[in-house]
Amino acid sequence: MSRNIKSHLISLAALLVSSMGYATDNSHFSGVYTGAAEWTDWNTAETGNPGKAHGILRSTRTIVDYFGEVYGEINHPPVDNNVASTYTNGKFWGWVPEASFNVVDSLNTPDSVGDIILIQGNFPQENKIVFSEPVLNPYIAIWSLGNITNPGPDSFTFNLKPELVVGGPANAAQGNYVFAGSESITVNGNTVYGVEGNGIVQFHGLVKEISWTDSAEGNNGIGGNYGFTVGSVKLSKNDCKKNGWQNYGIFKNQGDCISFVTTHFKNQPANEIQ
Repeated sequence: MSRNIKSHLISLAALLVSSMGYATDNSHFSGVYTGAAEWTDWNTAETGNPGKAHGILRSTRTIVDYFGEVYGEINHPPVDNNVASTYTNGKFWGWVPEASFNVVDSLNTPDSVGDIILIQGNFPQENKIVFSEPVLNPYIAIWSLGNITNPGPDSFTFNLKPELVVGGPANAAQGNYVFAGSESITVNGNTVYGVEGNGIVQFHGLVKEISWTDSAEGNNGIGGNYGFTVGSVKLSKNDCKKNGWQNYGIFKNQGDCISFVTTHFKNQPANEIQ
């Protein structure tokens, strides 16, 4: 078989794999490539309804701004084994058990940064995350959504369709035990539901903004809160090589992918931004 024919057959096989919705590496579900995650390092937060927070995705130097509900004293130690604080100092203990948040390996859980924005679901308007440049396949990690003492799950309803990456029960008492009756978050359409649920969802493509409305956690006091943080796929030049660029569904070729990486996401692929 000639080298040209062999090369053509390899490219055709890669195209067929891509068109079937499968990624060649680290694919946890159809349609979205779940590469290694990088989580926002939240630098500042202001409690309020609305409040705001400001952070960065360090590898790409992407600024992340959040406008919406921010609950609890900032970086206050846990009270009576409950979380009643938004953390920007890396000391949030609740991104456990690891299996509820594991994307590729343990270095990619939100605990690798240790920050969280806490909310109660009492803000009547949209909450919004804005990136300084569109990011690729962003993640939102959700902690302890819903309350097992109240009937029915609580929810986030997003402007974009989320896909469930991973989920599991939530831990309490600074990570020492699992909430009895807690379970993974679930997704139906654009809405994520939870009963003391942990997990990570992902949005496909190049995304500039993510917004949502959420439901109020029932008891509106200590323990009546849940939280989130946001991240993106951590992409390297090596991820673009050996047909890896085809896993993402947005690049024209390998060079397009490498340009996106080396310019820290500023050289955008010619694709629709959400």
